[in-house]
Amino acid sequence: MKKETRLILCVFLIVIANSLSIITNNVFSEMQWTAFTYEFGFIKRGLVGEILRIVFGKPDRQVVIVLSYIVSGAALFALSYLYLRPYAHAAPENKSRIWLFAILALSHFSTLQFTLLETGRFDQFGIVCMALSIAAVEHLKGLKTAAAIIIISIVAVLIHEAYFLLFFPLVFAYWVFKNENKADKIIAFLLIAAVVAYIGLFGNLKHTISRQDYIHHLVSTYGAWISKQPVWILYTTTAQHLRVTTSNFTLPIFYKVHAIWLIALLPALIIFYKMFRLLYASLAAQRSGKHPFVMVLLFLSPFSPLLMYFLGIDFGRWLSVCVINIFIFLSLFLYTNRGYAQQCAQMLGRNKKIIIIAVITALLLGPLDKGRGFIWNRGYPPAARSLINAARLYYGDYYATSEKMLVRIRQSLQPD
Repeated sequence: MKKETRLILCVFLIVIANSLSIITNNVFSEMQWTAFTYEFGFIKRGLVGEILRIVFGKPDRQVVIVLSYIVSGAALFALSYLYLRPYAHAAPENKSRIWLFAILALSHFSTLQFTLLETGRFDQFGIVCMALSIAAVEHLKGLKTAAAIIIISIVAVLIHEAYFLLFFPLVFAYWVFKNENKADKIIAFLLIAAVVAYIGLFGNLKHTISRQDYIHHLVSTYGAWISKQPVWILYTTTAQHLRVTTSNFTLPIFYKVHAIWLIALLPALIIFYKMFRLLYASLAAQRSGKHPFVMVLLFLSPFSPLLMYFLGIDFGRWLSVCVINIFIFLSLFLYTNRGYAQQCAQMLGRNKKIIIIAVITALLLGPLDKGRGFIWNRGYPPAARSLINAARLYYGDYYATSEKMLVRIRQSLQPD
């Protein structure tokens, strides 16, 4: 038991070392936290910025960094808790094999490492809201569950409307599976979908202020660091997003990058396939009496982030969230279904070498970038980039180039 715990802690520390990030190293992310507010009317992704504007006025960058790490820490805790629950509650004879799944989930380049890579994309909020919704499904009953999921989900889509496709389907399917009573779920789904539709149709500034005037206002308010590129989100339609995104499907580089990602994912995909087969067999053998549509909805729900391939170009991001959902989905049933946990423990033990390959691959490659492959493509190994970001925090020079930071680090290490 001590050996397994020490290994999990070791993997956890390596994951953090690989993934240390700061929100202000990315203008796009910082603008969504600070500049997107309801000052000129309702806009999508404006809730966080509006709250910060009300509380802090024009929030200082240090405030944004601290808050981003608080939210990232909460997401890290939520994922770790969900991944480790099956291990903590496994039967004594299964613990030594269930922890293989825990290590795979904790170390994977698309889970904790991805979550800590970039702290400003609002996915961390989505992870926290998903975890809270799962807790509501497991610990509340009746209308209390519906009310909690409606409130949490509406807050989540106001933070980032993509929550509706990234995380909500898994929550909804798990809720339906646990309790097939239809009325409250239909009402909840329609209400949340209506809010998402409203955000999509009216969450922009096209009829309020021109793009150039808005950019000028942001620059005069926040400074010259403001970029024009993030503002286009507030002036585009879903049809425009579809045209931009689907154009990538004609580029050879799109398929080359995905071929690399799938090769790296292959060891984990083998384990996923075997666990999904065992889960289906286990639920069928138990004759749970669930409607076939409920079962289809349940097994497809973790893959809903792949629908975002048609709406956004952050392909590595959609793939990573899909992997996060798969790990959470499997964790839920490893935790709640003892028969399934027993079968999986035996399978995991037989496939120990594949899991070891998956873990080593994930730790060597580092986190998956949203659009440019693995973090190696940025020119530095994952841990080296983390040290550079730590130096940016230490010196307060958030936009310094990697080369400048390396010079400052060398100067600091030289004896006087």
